[in-house]
Amino acid sequence: MDQGSGRSGGNSPTRHRQSWIAVASVLAILATAQGCGSWRQPPISTGSVADPSCRIDATACEAVFSDGTAVSLSIEQSPPRPLEPLDFRAEVTGMVPGEVTVELAGITMNMGPNRIELKYAGTGVFEGQGMVPVCIRDRMEWQAIVRMETRVGVYEVPFRFHVSRY
Repeated sequence: MDQGSGRSGGNSPTRHRQSWIAVASVLAILATAQGCGSWRQPPISTGSVADPSCRIDATACEAVFSDGTAVSLSIEQSPPRPLEPLDFRAEVTGMVPGEVTVELAGITMNMGPNRIELKYAGTGVFEGQGMVPVCIRDRMEWQAIVRMETRVGVYEVPFRFHVSRY
């Protein structure tokens, strides 16, 4: 210990507190800078709506976004039935998404969340399998919301279909 100054070689509580304040300040600045970039959810593009009369349980349906990006969605099984595996196929043109998912949502009755991750299957094609739960109704209307995530934003578009128990 330095006899004349009352300091103990730089290990005083004041020095530790100043070091922690400096570290916390640097972290706060970095967090603020990052918050303006990659920590935010990318914006969702709302430039497309699928033709409501097109039903993916009957044919592939297509939606085109304002930037020219297009996606078509189809279900291989026709007619789709509850509690049976359904094969979904999305074909994307105009961009290369990092991730493609389909969120199934009941229109006529809330059936809870049901998210299907589609896997890359070749040039612009993404495929995956899912199923819809059984409902008390004989026929139920559903929507399959295709979500495509890119570095510049998220593209979403809903497609409609029907499921019958019989």
